[in-house]
Amino acid sequence: MDIIKMLLENGADANTSNNKGETPLHISLRIGRDYTCARKLISMGADATREDKDARTPLHSFFNDAISYFLRLHREYIDADAQDTRGMTMSHWACWTSKSVPEEIAWAFTSSTSTTLDVHGKSFLHFAVERGNIALVQYLLSSPQISEMSASDFEGRTLLHYATASGRAVQMMDTIMRHMRIDVQATDNHGR
Repeated sequence: MDIIKMLLENGADANTSNNKGETPLHISLRIGRDYTCARKLISMGADATREDKDARTPLHSFFNDAISYFLRLHREYIDADAQDTRGMTMSHWACWTSKSVPEEIAWAFTSSTSTTLDVHGKSFLHFAVERGNIALVQYLLSSPQISEMSASDFEGRTLLHYATASGRAVQMMDTIMRHMRIDVQATDNHGR
């Protein structure tokens, strides 16, 4: 942290980027060990909406402690609608981990973003189910947009297909079937 502070105070550009287009803030939040570094970068002018070569902002990363703090303390810098080249918003990324909890990311689930699909037709709910994040899945299943969020992806895979891929397949399938009617015989476009 001291070296970052020294570099920034001596004129280093907080928005300089590497060959992937990542800024120090991208890397700081992705590594997620210490929010203090991200806070210092922001205070020295780092742009939280700057996209890398894959159109990812610093928050297009797996949910971790640094991102959790950032979301709570710097909402004014966040564009919840920004999509990367895979069509994923920061909320897709937040749901694509077993560590995120509804209380910390629920504010980002607006009616306009909660039905956003990635390039494969996956909603936030598909990602949360795939990762076995039961608390987040229960929260998302109570959404008014559940019919759009729970639709099959572009390959015809249902939530149950994703549940079987999670590390908590039985618990996840039970959670889904308690909250909604779902065809357990449905096959995807490949007959699975």
